Amino acid sequence: MYNAANNIKTFAVVALATTAMSLGSCGGNTDDGAHTLVDSIHRCIAIGNYEHAYALMDSLNTRYPDSFALRKAIMAEKAQAQANQARSMLPKCIARVDSLTVAIDDASKDFITRQTSSTMGSYLVHRNATNIDLAANRNAIQPRVVDMDTPWLIATTLVSSKAPISLSIKDASGNILAQTAISADACVHSDDAWRFNVGPEAATPLANALQAYHGKGTSAVVTDAAGKSHSISISAALAEAIVASEHLASLQSQLFYARKTCEKLQRRLQLARDQQANDGRATSSLPE
Repeated sequence: MYNAANNIKTFAVVALATTAMSLGSCGGNTDDGAHTLVDSIHRCIAIGNYEHAYALMDSLNTRYPDSFALRKAIMAEKAQAQANQARSMLPKCIARVDSLTVAIDDASKDFITRQTSSTMGSYLVHRNATNIDLAANRNAIQPRVVDMDTPWLIATTLVSSKAPISLSIKDASGNILAQTAISADACVHSDDAWRFNVGPEAATPLANALQAYHGKGTSAVVTDAAGKSHSISISAALAEAIVASEHLASLQSQLFYARKTCEKLQRRLQLARDQQANDGRATSSLPE
């Protein structure tokens, strides 16, 4: 791997030097500022600062639209630089996907798949929260790992005549550790109880608060529209389930985006190969 990486860098530097020599022979019809910009591009690519190099290439196109030969040569370099960047990044990306997959497999061992209904999708519940029945008319919360659109949530049932307006995590002294507002649109009232879900953006600070306090003496407190507080005791086991649910959902989200990055790098490599193949065919078709 080390030799391959050095070979890529060596090839890139040689290619850049060759292009620079050819650009220098274009004559004095190109603005000196454009050549200075090209020199900066070459330096960025040589040290592996690809993103800044691409930004400078865009500046070259914008600031010096009349430098046709220079811009054409730089665009060819851009394709090669993108290919080199993809080659250097892809092994790390694949390794990250493999690592996250192993971590998810390990974390998933503590979860059980549940089906909401025959027409709706499934979700995962931590073993410590499987006995919680949200359909029963009593105050309760249950963390669930869902899908990429909603990585995880805290499903809640509140027995109250008034709609819930907030959910808080409090310590044994009643101090608020984390709090989130509950939208009326997110609540459904049936059988004398309110049912609502706290989505990932709001639920994650609640999980972080429980993790910081290890769930000791904490409780979930739902406040209704009349200002009445409804306390739901959080055992150490339930706190563990909530924290573990957030962790698994985070791993799954990271894996999703890591795979997307790998796919992007693979497409970039393929595009570079296709362009090189097209350039080769165009060269071979020229008359001798």
